[in-house]
Order: sequence, then C-alpha cells, then structure tokens
Amino acid sequence: MARLVIVSNRVASPRERVARAGGLAVALHSTLERYGGIWFGWSGEIAETSSMSPRLVSAGEVTYATVDLSRADHQEYYVDFANGTLWPLLHYRLGLIEYKRRAFERYREVNRYLARMLCPLLRPDDLIWIHDYHLIPLGAALRDLGVANRIGFFLHTPFPPPEVLIALPHHETLMRTLCAYDLVGFQTDEGVRAFLNYITGMAGGRNVGDGWFSVYGVRSRAGAFPISIDTDRFVALANRAVATSETRRLRESLAKRDLIIGVDRLDYSKGLPNRFEACRTGPTTAVRSPTSKSRRIRAARSRNTARCAASWKRPPAASTANSRSSTGRRSATPTGACRGKHWLDFTAPPGSGW
Repeated sequence: MARLVIVSNRVASPRERVARAGGLAVALHSTLERYGGIWFGWSGEIAETSSMSPRLVSAGEVTYATVDLSRADHQEYYVDFANGTLWPLLHYRLGLIEYKRRAFERYREVNRYLARMLCPLLRPDDLIWIHDYHLIPLGAALRDLGVANRIGFFLHTPFPPPEVLIALPHHETLMRTLCAYDLVGFQTDEGVRAFLNYITGMAGGRNVGDGWFSVYGVRSRAGAFPISIDTDRFVALANRAVATSETRRLRESLAKRDLIIGVDRLDYSKGLPNRFEACRTGPTTAVRSPTSKSRRIRAARSRNTARCAASWKRPPAASTANSRSSTGRRSATPTGACRGKHWLDFTAPPGSGW
C-alpha cells in the first residue's frame, strides 16, 4: 500500500493536545493514526529565519515533519494574505478583504519554500493530500520541482461563486495552481458547482461531466467530500467525562444555574452575535441533567468522514496508469466518491481515453 503524506498549514505535534491545532488537525489525526504516514507543515513556531530543513519526530506509525517560519513569512503569508485576504473572500465578506500585492507574492513564495522542504521526504509512490486555503499553490510548486505523484487537495472552507472570486486580484493565477491537482475536494456540492462555473465561465475550460474538467492544458476532477471528526471517539469521551471529578465539581459550582458552552474561535464567520442573542433570550425548552438518558447527545455520523480519505487504490493494469501527459503528470486520474474507507480511487473513467 502506498504511503500517505498529509500536508496542512499547521501540524499537530505528538507532544501537544491535538485540539490546540484546530478542527482540521482533529479531523485528520485519526486517519494518520489508523494508516500511518507523514504529516508535514508549519510547526506553529516563529523564528528569525525559516527552517533550513524539516524537523522529524516519529510517534507510532506517523512521522511529523515540521518547519518554523520566519517572522516576515508568518506575517505576510499567514496573517496578511491567508487570513486577511483569502479567509474573508472564501466566506463572501468582500468588505473585509485587505489585499497587499507584496503579501500575495510572499504567499506564493512560502508555498514554493514548503514544496522544497517536502520534496526530499517523498517517495515515488507516495499519495499526497494537501489541505486548505493556505496551501492552494503547493501542488503546482511540487509539479514545478518534478513531483509526478498523485496529489489531492481538500478545501475546508466554502468556495464562492465566480462573481465573488473575481474580486480577488490575480484570481486566475490562484485558480491555475488549484487545477494542478489530480483531485480537488470541497465540502459541498455547491462548492463544486461554483468551482466548475469558474472553469467554464471565466477560464475557458470544459466541464466533461461527473466532476471532470479540462482547462489550462490539464484534465482533473472536482468532487464533494464532506469531512467530519471521529464522532464515536467524541461520544465515548463525553460518556466518560460525565463521571469524572472535574465534571462533578463543575456541576456543583453552578448552584442550579444554567451553563451554555460554545467552542469556537472569535471570528466573524461564526455567527457569534446570533449566539449571544440566543443566550440573552434563553432556551425555549428545558435542559435536563447530563446524566439523564433523554439528555444524552448522540452525534450523527457523517456519511463521509475523515477516515474515508486514507485509502487510495492503484489503477488496474488495463488502464494507462503509467503514461504521462505533456505536463509530466500521471494520466491516471481519481474517480469515485467517499464511500466506505476509500476516498480516492485512481482509475480512468470508461471511455475517457486516458
């Protein structure tokens, strides 16, 4: 089985609690625990200069490969462009966008730097899975270094329609790099439609059907793959927590007062004013004790979870799996949706001629 290489902006170190690294890390951690592989990305540390080589730490079957970012790289790549420009754009908040050409160039340069740091760690048959808006250009940067591996990308935010996306200067540059992947994954069907509408309406490409598209001289596919946390593990954790001394002390300290807990970062996309208003008006129905069977929350399992993402199949011998396109990319392409344990099944579609 090919090795899985996950790349995200922030890597959850085995020495820290996973939740500190954010929801994306929580969603990916169980996948790596189950299948093993490499998790590569920023360490979360800011230094005077960016790392000259990745720092490797192994825990079980997972190797954590991290790099520090310089203060300038962190400010312009992460704060100014990723969070100051892309985040509001992807959440339809055009009035909050702050665009700086220098930050855009740094964003691209940091992605090229990360590609150089990752490249020596790769094996020819590794399956590379890149995550989120911080790293959109990373796949193209790896291609420029001669990496011919299968590379998938997953966006953890909404993807806006072309009418919103074109508000970004150099939007075509960004979209070209997004098309360097063998598979582009979105959370929803709406995101897929918005992406394909840009491909056909703004980039002059073709929508071949079933997510397949052709543009900028490459053929690839887009699909919707809703991702979730490991709900069984969280339910088990909640059930154990009911009987702990910490929970008992908290319950006693309330003195019959109501307690509402929210876990979100302070961000304008989280609907916080609405939540505050809901707290002010109060709940409309009675809330029973956490020990009551009727009070127990049962988290519904998403039909497509993070665990689906870890098994990628080789194409059958009859396909043109080992041929290369004029761009040096593998002709084998990803098909299938997130069903069971298979997220990506790299086989050519019938009649595709690939």
